[in-house]
Amino acid sequence: MPKLIVSKYRSYLISLGLVAFMSLIGEFVQRYFDLTNLVMLYLLAVIISANRYGRGPSIVTAVISVIAFDFLFVPPRFTLTVADTQYLLTFAGLLIVGIVISELASKMRARAIEARNREIQTVALYDLSRDLSGTLSLEKAIQVILFHIKKILAFDLTIYLQEGESVKFWNSGPPRPENEQKKIVAKQILSGERASGNLAGQFSELNVRYVPMRASGKTIGVLSFDLEENQELSPEKVRMLEAISNQAALAIERLRLLEENRQIELLHEKERLQSAVLSSISHDLKTPLVSITGSLGTLLQKNRKLSSSARQELIETAYEESVRMARFVDHLLDMARLEAGALKVNYQSCDLQEVIGVALEELKEKLIGRQVRVNLPKDMDEVSVDFFLLTKVMVNLIDNAAKYSLSNTPIEITARAETGHLQIRVTDHGYGIPARDLERVFDKFYRVAKTQNIHGTGLGLTICRGIVELHGGRMWVESQENMGTTVIIDIPIKAN
Repeated sequence: MPKLIVSKYRSYLISLGLVAFMSLIGEFVQRYFDLTNLVMLYLLAVIISANRYGRGPSIVTAVISVIAFDFLFVPPRFTLTVADTQYLLTFAGLLIVGIVISELASKMRARAIEARNREIQTVALYDLSRDLSGTLSLEKAIQVILFHIKKILAFDLTIYLQEGESVKFWNSGPPRPENEQKKIVAKQILSGERASGNLAGQFSELNVRYVPMRASGKTIGVLSFDLEENQELSPEKVRMLEAISNQAALAIERLRLLEENRQIELLHEKERLQSAVLSSISHDLKTPLVSITGSLGTLLQKNRKLSSSARQELIETAYEESVRMARFVDHLLDMARLEAGALKVNYQSCDLQEVIGVALEELKEKLIGRQVRVNLPKDMDEVSVDFFLLTKVMVNLIDNAAKYSLSNTPIEITARAETGHLQIRVTDHGYGIPARDLERVFDKFYRVAKTQNIHGTGLGLTICRGIVELHGGRMWVESQENMGTTVIIDIPIKAN
């Protein structure tokens, strides 16, 4: 027998029990009071029944109370015959007052239940709104929605959302295989192919219920849950489910709009960055090209007589600018390889002294007249690194140290190997880097404002950090303005 019917019968049985209990009390007190006063006991039973169980049980209590009062107390006792007709008025009064009291009490009870349900609904919606307001991802929002609806309905449910051309689903219970029939119905509801099945906006398919999640006049999702045979949701739960589904739909739409705005901002930022990169590249390529073209053009003019020193100067200028342009192109290619993941580490055992020596040899023309102090432990063993890539890093760091410091100041290179790590420090005594720029110097094309007049691509440190991270290490900068800069590399020593 369904629980609802059992509960209904139980309320009537308890109401009859109240009448029996009041009759028992009346049996003990009738000798002390007039019989008409016993009516109050039965009115009390009617009031209790109306407050606890509603209109039906309280009316039955009123009718049974009249019969019990007549049968048990009105002479002649234990019959339904009335010797004194004045008791008929008492019966009528008891019945009418009992029915009126039951009606009023049941209305008050209904209003109290309605107010409590509204309070529960308000609290549930507030809790859902509070939890959804703190979510910034769709996955998290879906889990919050499933949790709150399951807490209210006390059974598992599924949410279907349109993701492009497909339909994606989430379950509140344990993972279950996808139900193709449910997915087809949900897709039809999302596309508008299926009309609503009832006034509450629900759709029925066998023992499955589907509740559309609507926002801004369109269906953006579907709630699905199973019901037992002949089981129906109460009107309060239907209203609650509608309110929560609409609020959930608004939250999902908000997150989707946020994501769209984020993508638009990223697209604008990407376009802005591309414009800045193109502007920077065109400027850095155009400057040496103009110098090379101008120098070679002057040399090719047959009608111009140039001294040997002037011709040599033009040739040197063209050469230096071509080297600078080649270096810039190399940086661009290295950056592209890093971002594409095409740059691989080829570990080999090598002497760090040799790595630094090769880097210094490559920069010997830029280091003319510059003191470079190399301080390495005499007993340092060979380390397993990529010789070519580490040399490229040292060339960039030593070149930066030379460019951003005065020619009469030394450059210091120190290294040590301990606890499984190789640490290299390149120090200059130059302009230094402001604290606000210490981390940004590793960004692509970023250059400190006070050094904009010095030639550079803004890619050197970015490439160096990428290479160091490919080795599994890390790289950072320590600097004080007008005091100098130290770039530190820390690389794990790979076993030979």
